[in-house]
Amino acid sequence: MNRIWAGKFLGDSALGALSIAAVILVVISSFSMGLTIGTGTVISQYFGAHKTEQLKKAASSTFLLLGACAILATAAIFLFGEWLPRLMHTPEAILTLTNTYLSIVGANFAGMIIAVMGIWAWRVAGIFMFRHFFGLEGVWYGLAVSYVLAGMTAYVYYLSGRWKDKGIV
Repeated sequence: MNRIWAGKFLGDSALGALSIAAVILVVISSFSMGLTIGTGTVISQYFGAHKTEQLKKAASSTFLLLGACAILATAAIFLFGEWLPRLMHTPEAILTLTNTYLSIVGANFAGMIIAVMGIWAWRVAGIFMFRHFFGLEGVWYGLAVSYVLAGMTAYVYYLSGRWKDKGIV
């Protein structure tokens, strides 16, 4: 959606900068996504086997690992943010715009917190709650509700205006 908006209303430079930055952000965040998928399987097995202690241990370890990944990803963008677009042969005409986008979106602690809340607070709670009421189908309802709640969390942050205070790295 961002690319449609950028391309239609902001022009070719904005679309190019957004596209390059998006590739960098996806590559960096893929490590966390893989970790989430892998540990989700372990947590699901413990949940299905009613092994509460192992489930708690796996969930807390996952939370700590994801937090570490988020901090490392933010540090990587903060430290290497200007170097990464050059590595991708970004044209000079959009290099500054690409770096600006990366510094705002990539090195944003609030975004990290919203993402973690979306997964752990909304998704896990939603899945457990809806599964209780609707059985296995409740898992899908829980996922859908978690996306809505994560979006609402991001919207509340947007409305707060605190994002305006973020400087360019």
